[in-house]
Amino acid sequence: MIPIKEKCKKGELLKKTNTLKVFKRYIKKEPLTKKILQEGWLKAQREEDIYKRARLYAYTGLAPLLYVYIQRLSQIKNRYSQIWFLSREGYILKTLYELYTKDPKRAKYFLASRRAVSFACIENRQDIKNILSQNYNGKLKNILYSRLGITIDDESYVSMPRDIEKAMAKTEPFINDIIEKAKEQRENYRSYIFKNYSFKNHSLEKNILICDVGYNATIQYYLSRLLKREFEGFYICLTNKPLKQGKSKLSSLYGVLNDYDLQKNAVFQNQLLLEYLLQAPAGQLIGIDKGGKEIFAPSQDIPMVAKAMAEGVKDFFKDCKNYTFKTDFPLAAFTALAPIIKKEFRLEIEDNYCSGEERKKIL
Repeated sequence: MIPIKEKCKKGELLKKTNTLKVFKRYIKKEPLTKKILQEGWLKAQREEDIYKRARLYAYTGLAPLLYVYIQRLSQIKNRYSQIWFLSREGYILKTLYELYTKDPKRAKYFLASRRAVSFACIENRQDIKNILSQNYNGKLKNILYSRLGITIDDESYVSMPRDIEKAMAKTEPFINDIIEKAKEQRENYRSYIFKNYSFKNHSLEKNILICDVGYNATIQYYLSRLLKREFEGFYICLTNKPLKQGKSKLSSLYGVLNDYDLQKNAVFQNQLLLEYLLQAPAGQLIGIDKGGKEIFAPSQDIPMVAKAMAEGVKDFFKDCKNYTFKTDFPLAAFTALAPIIKKEFRLEIEDNYCSGEERKKIL
């Protein structure tokens, strides 16, 4: 379990922020706001227990945003025969979807990761370079291991894509071996997908929707290449320049509009907070073996604070079913409370892929 602050003076953060003003601004326009304020934020200010407070904060500031996302998803679900909730964030998103829609049949928890799908798509040197060029800051040995499975003894630090040629120079002796292993992994992963996610004759349904928190839509991009087909994707928040394969369709609820918005978009800037909340029991998927068995990276126990937050979100879904927000209150609540949640708790999350650190503190 990750250590967290055990005490916080009640009302201390309330005095330092305009959170209460944010809620009061919406009370007349948004009937549910008063209930959320009373059942969540105000109770949290009086609560001494750290886990109960985390649950109440999530109920107030994180749940409404996720609620709107799931509600929008429920409005378009009938267009699709399957909805793939990508691991690992999809573990809880799928639970919320089923809680809201009572429609478990079309929802699938799809095992994937940037590591697994991108590696399986490697066919040449350029593919390797493209994978290594994606954003990264950390030790060279860590990026080569986390993305390609290469083990080297080099403690130097690199920043991608700036240092791509240095990384490629270290990769050169392993390229043929990487391409060979990727071919095997491609066959294993494709077989696994057709076996576990198809309906008839090992063929995938035509109308499949991919759902995830977002960022760059990397997994959807590589899945399209791996399965040689286009997908539609619906995300909570995408960057303004996501990866896109062919005519694949991408949309997001709170997407980044432009380079300026990239720095101002509260959802984009706090995506790690959503990832912290949406944790799954199993570790990152590394690949599929010849026998069709999943290979996972070692995982740490889900922190009690994250579990408490997830319960708070579920509480909200049970209390507010079928309510339709008339304003942008969910975004306003998230914008106001995300910084407070990050101040109040010491949150950390696995981030080997982008930083080379086993745990990355959410600042």
